[in-house]
Amino acid sequence: MSQTGLRVFISRLLDVVLRSGREQRLAEEIHDHLAALTEQYIAAGMSDVDARQAARRAFGGVDQVKMLHREQRGLPSIDWLLFDMRTAVRVLGKDRWFTAGVVLVLGLGLAVNTTIFTIVNGMTWRTLPVERGDRIVQISSQRLQGRRAEIYTSYADFRDWRAATRTLSDLAAYGSATMNLGDDARPADRLAGNFISSNTFALLGVQPVVGRDFTVADDAPGAASVAILGHHIWTARYAAHPAIVGRAIRINGTATAVIGVMPEGFQFPVRADVWRPLGQMPGLDVANRGQRQFDIVGRLQDAATVEDARAELRAITAALAAQDPATNADVGATTMPFTHAFVAPPPEAQEPLVMMIAAALVLLIACANGANLLLARASQRAREMAIRATLGASRFRIVRQLLVEASLIAAGGAVVGLALSGVAVGVFVRETVDLNLPFWIAFEFDLRVFVYVAVATLGTAVAFGLAPAWQLSRTNAHDVLKEGGRGAIGGRRVRRWTGALLVSELALTLTLLGSAGMLVRSSAALGSSDDLLDLDELFVAQIGLPAGRYNEPEQRRALHALLQERFDTTPLLPSATLSSVRPFVESNTRELQIAGQPNLADRRPTVQTVGAGDHYFETLGIRMLRGRQLRPDDGAPGREAVVINERFAEIHFPNVDPIGRRIRLTEPRSDAAATGHWFTIVGVSPSIRQRTMSGVAPLAYLPLDVHLGPTLGVIARGGGDLPRATTALREQVRVVDPDVAAYGIMALRRLSELSRWPARMVSFVLALFAVIASLLSMAGLYGLTAYGVAQRTSEIGLRIALGASRAQIAWRFLRTTLVHVTVGLVIGLAGVLAAGQLLRGLLVEIGGADPMVLAGIVVAVVSIAASACAVPTRRAVRLDPVAALRHE
Repeated sequence: MSQTGLRVFISRLLDVVLRSGREQRLAEEIHDHLAALTEQYIAAGMSDVDARQAARRAFGGVDQVKMLHREQRGLPSIDWLLFDMRTAVRVLGKDRWFTAGVVLVLGLGLAVNTTIFTIVNGMTWRTLPVERGDRIVQISSQRLQGRRAEIYTSYADFRDWRAATRTLSDLAAYGSATMNLGDDARPADRLAGNFISSNTFALLGVQPVVGRDFTVADDAPGAASVAILGHHIWTARYAAHPAIVGRAIRINGTATAVIGVMPEGFQFPVRADVWRPLGQMPGLDVANRGQRQFDIVGRLQDAATVEDARAELRAITAALAAQDPATNADVGATTMPFTHAFVAPPPEAQEPLVMMIAAALVLLIACANGANLLLARASQRAREMAIRATLGASRFRIVRQLLVEASLIAAGGAVVGLALSGVAVGVFVRETVDLNLPFWIAFEFDLRVFVYVAVATLGTAVAFGLAPAWQLSRTNAHDVLKEGGRGAIGGRRVRRWTGALLVSELALTLTLLGSAGMLVRSSAALGSSDDLLDLDELFVAQIGLPAGRYNEPEQRRALHALLQERFDTTPLLPSATLSSVRPFVESNTRELQIAGQPNLADRRPTVQTVGAGDHYFETLGIRMLRGRQLRPDDGAPGREAVVINERFAEIHFPNVDPIGRRIRLTEPRSDAAATGHWFTIVGVSPSIRQRTMSGVAPLAYLPLDVHLGPTLGVIARGGGDLPRATTALREQVRVVDPDVAAYGIMALRRLSELSRWPARMVSFVLALFAVIASLLSMAGLYGLTAYGVAQRTSEIGLRIALGASRAQIAWRFLRTTLVHVTVGLVIGLAGVLAAGQLLRGLLVEIGGADPMVLAGIVVAVVSIAASACAVPTRRAVRLDPVAALRHE
């Protein structure tokens, strides 16, 4: 079709669609603009057909003219929304590669946020999976004087609370206890158990799937010993045989009848596998208010809230304090949703809060990147917006259309984000299998997650689409149509916007890199001392002593000797030792007094203590730095010896040889003179991390027989055959006593990993986020530089033709990048310092402003900027001046 034919076609179209005088005048203006535009296309070398298609695309199409006409007549809003969506689909489909790029960028940001929210939701905001689990609350006694520490509740207080409450339909008491479950067929198992009041399962609305629930008679003192088993232990130990009901087993050495099995997955309150009536708890005194050993669970009345129950319990405990001031004078009570008693929600829990903030930063970077891409594309749509404005579209109408397009892009990003998040959550679930998380925790896409994704998607659409839409809506229609749209929207105003967005990307990326760097260094420092041990050759176990057995020190010492003798004569255990605790887990804390130094009772330093058995240091492969190891007779009266670690010596004996010095280790806040023994330091060992998350701390190794407790740790070498060695260990324990259980058997490396899991998880997640943020920033910087080169091609050709050197051309682009990077570095470093203060509670061995981390992230950001600008700048300096001057 010729140019004249195109004008006739458009004229007839407008005559049919646009009838009013104002519309006719608009049509005449459009005729002139389209004629000029078509002539430009033909002059540029287009054929008539290509010129016609280009003119129609710039014009906006027949549907656009019809809809503008209908808008003047008043079109229902739902029709406008559908039309906007159809138009948006066509526009985005024409530039599918651009659309795919923005969808992928936003999809990464939304995937990060969806993954973190799913994890936090599963850990902190889920209720108990029981009937109306949101009505179940935990009630704990609380000290009112000084720091409000939560304490256990006495049975007498529980009985009075239950009688007096009106906001709670019922209360139940439970007390956690480990239980050794044994029989004649196989070695004993050490299980998490609970003594519960007979109404507990009825309160929760859960009943056994096999057998029956506890009755009031079962809960009475002196009743026959009965128990209910968890589904897991019933399946794993007894092959889910229904004849388990009525069968006699041994729990802590006591013959006990099994009366029921709970449903699969139910492990109230946290990870219990066996339950016994409260009345059968050893040593229970139901009248003694000073005997505090229970937690209380309750169900709220339909019209009551947690605050109502809290206020009522405050009044009840005040009345009990007046009634029994000797035991209850400073005792109150606190009430909270049940799951919050075990897993604190953000912001109380610092790790989830840190991850959510980091995820939000990644999404902001993705939004800034998407906005920059839309702004870079804006010049290509200047003619379209100008013609829409000429046809009568209001500024609001243009912004609305562009926001609909942004919303469709964000929706595509949400689909990509959900898919990527599903993979990430699956990996996370596999990593947490061994952590024994509370039974109600589940990482799944529930309604709360989908609502969050919907809100995040809507917010993303506004965040990355509003600024480009606002800029496009301010297009000067006269200038655009007069000049063919060249450069009309690519001026200083847009460059300011894109520069500001790029600076924000770089600053946020720097903050994430700094936070990740600090946490990674902290995690590395936390595990650095672990590598002093042969983590792959060693394995560990725990031995639980049955309650009521081995209560006397001599009984425990005899058991220690028998177990060590059996281990020493087992060929599959080349070396094995007992200890009070395993490495890398919580140890006892005692107050320290050093002979010859003042004893300040209110300011005694504390140290960690571990009871070490025969061959302890030999089994671990630790050589003394000074002095000697502990000997079997070091715990005898008059031979109280102790080995300290290097950190202990550095802190308490700086520049002094500690060998031969005497120290006293006492229970916290106790009378040292009455309870403490003096120990002579005989050796200094390398510093091995003992506690879970505190890093290397001062530690004293005492002879095991003076550090007696209800559980034992076992450390052994597997001799290259770990499965057979662990089986041999369990068998030797069974031979000594069939009711003593060896449990928690795992390689020492796995224990090291599990003990550092929170630090490893947070550092890995933030490092991953930082990498994603760096890639997004690199893409944004590359896109902005490439866009600048494309927009200024003619200018570059002219400068080269006039004699500008390639270095001068490169500097014009690098100068702008350098300004952006410098401003981003200044703001980002301030963000890193602020993040360091936020993360102080998670950092070990490093401060909140680590020089190595700061230097590393500055180098990283500068490298990212240089890499992103290299290709576009190289393209600019190699332009052919003749071709550049012909560029339109």
